[in-house]
Amino acid sequence: MRVIFLFFLLSSLLISNSYGNHNLQESCLAQKFIKEGLKIRKSDPKKALNSFLKGFNEAISCGSKEKIILSRIYGAETLLLLNQFDSAIFLLNKNKDLLIADPSQILFSKNNLTLGVTYYYKNQLIKAEQTLKMVMDAESIRDSLMFAKVLNNLGLVKYAEYQYDSALYYFIRGFEIKKQLGEESKLSTTASNIGSVLKKVERYDEAISYLNEAMHYDSLDENYIGVAQCLNNIAAVYIESKKPDLAIPILLNASSMFKNYGYARGFASTQYNLGKLYYENQSNVSLSEGFYLSAAEIYDTLNSPANLFSSYLSLAELKIQSGNNQEAQKYLDWARGNLNNVDSNRVELEKYYFLKSELNKGNSNYKKAYQFLQLSNKAEAKRRLNEQKNRVNEIAEEQKYLLAIQKLQIANKEEELKIISNRIALISISFLFISLAFGIVYYSQRKKRKKAEVNYNIEFNRAKENSLKILELEKQNLTNQLAQKQENLLSQRSLLLEKNKILVDFGNEIEKYLNQEKEGDNNFIKGIREKLTQYQKRLNFDSEKWYKSYLEDTAWNEFIQNLQDKAEKLTVNEKRLAILLRSDFNSKEIAIAMGVAPKTIDMNRYRLRKKLGLEKGKNLVEYLKAL
Repeated sequence: MRVIFLFFLLSSLLISNSYGNHNLQESCLAQKFIKEGLKIRKSDPKKALNSFLKGFNEAISCGSKEKIILSRIYGAETLLLLNQFDSAIFLLNKNKDLLIADPSQILFSKNNLTLGVTYYYKNQLIKAEQTLKMVMDAESIRDSLMFAKVLNNLGLVKYAEYQYDSALYYFIRGFEIKKQLGEESKLSTTASNIGSVLKKVERYDEAISYLNEAMHYDSLDENYIGVAQCLNNIAAVYIESKKPDLAIPILLNASSMFKNYGYARGFASTQYNLGKLYYENQSNVSLSEGFYLSAAEIYDTLNSPANLFSSYLSLAELKIQSGNNQEAQKYLDWARGNLNNVDSNRVELEKYYFLKSELNKGNSNYKKAYQFLQLSNKAEAKRRLNEQKNRVNEIAEEQKYLLAIQKLQIANKEEELKIISNRIALISISFLFISLAFGIVYYSQRKKRKKAEVNYNIEFNRAKENSLKILELEKQNLTNQLAQKQENLLSQRSLLLEKNKILVDFGNEIEKYLNQEKEGDNNFIKGIREKLTQYQKRLNFDSEKWYKSYLEDTAWNEFIQNLQDKAEKLTVNEKRLAILLRSDFNSKEIAIAMGVAPKTIDMNRYRLRKKLGLEKGKNLVEYLKAL
């Protein structure tokens, strides 16, 4: 059934790429089917493949090249879950034809990323590394989430090649990029990979820290399968660090989670690890055998020959130790059926030959036992040699990288020196030109300055003579004006004295007349006397004495203070004017009292209004009385 299904899928997916000149329809269902496939890809990969197939067919009918490429990429990723690596590679290579005809950097990178991952799962590590580095060199994905994925997968390749330092470098770099992008939901896998590498280099505390961080991110995303995987990896660290008592409860918890959430591969892994722990550390053969058998059954269902091989070897080892050689031979025969699918660099191959040796030794067939022991030793030597070669290659790559950096730095230094020397030469030439230009400008300016100084002195002397003449004329004018003012003042004084004499005589006559009147007119006489008294006070008024007495009166302190608050920079004459205005003196009376012209009082009133900030139309006297 599975073969027919995959054949139907591949037949449909490999329709000729010449899909015609269809116009892209406004609503294409390809995207809908692709989204449906992505949702169910992990839970039901076969159904997801069917959705991607529908999306592919819709993309052809719509004429959408992008959707055709994406449906193949997602179909290939789903085939990886089913261990159909060759089919996945075939699909991705078919995409290359479309990408060459109409290259899209993002789709090209995504296609090659999936192809590199497929080569990794197929254990074609050199091809995987070459393909992934091709993606990494693309500028369009630099420091993006896809770039971080490439780094993570390169780390997996280096890990598989036992180049742990390089693996750690790629994992940590990808982890940092994901953090910078704020992709917390994508951090779990990389943190878990970092923990696995740190376990290999025996940095156990750091490994536990990263694995706990990975579990934290999985919990935030409610990815409980991921949480279980982290628990499984933490248990592996405790096993490596010789702490089996801590590992067993964690493995049981992880196994239960894998089973509840239907992740068979993870459940099989924990079952296998539990079998190994119970056998090696608690010598519980029956319990260990049950876990191994459970793991083997699941791996057989998942079509995972390498893991099935390891499970059969562990069962054979258990039976040999318990003396049941017949059962051991059965499990080794089953393991031999998966021998071709085991990498020659894996430890399990050495273990297989060693167990065959032990079994033949138990059956007293020492010749075969020796032959298998030699094969085991050769496999171990080959594995160690490959590990050393990979380590040497890693060191060589690092040295090559460092050498390239040094060459680049030397080239940069030489370029910098060249630029500096060019700049020095340019500066020297510029300095010479500037000096020459400065000398010419200085000489011409000096010549002009001397000529200007001569002209200036001539003009200055002329201006000085004119200024003296003007000052002399102004002095004469001022002298004339002063004489005119003095003459005017004397005239006004004489006039005022004459008027004052007339008023005094008039007052005396009225007083004399009033003294002769009958007492019956007392009210009238009293009124006349009051008016006469007021006029006499005004005639005898001395503004200077009155102002001084006014200031000495403490009852007016509040008015003075309010006046100063409104306008701080009032002169003494302006304050005196304000006081007289508030006391009901008019401009003419104030002019007589202060000995100035009425126009001067009007000008002073205008200045006082301006300093107090009075608006046009507002009465000054009323404003002063209100203070």
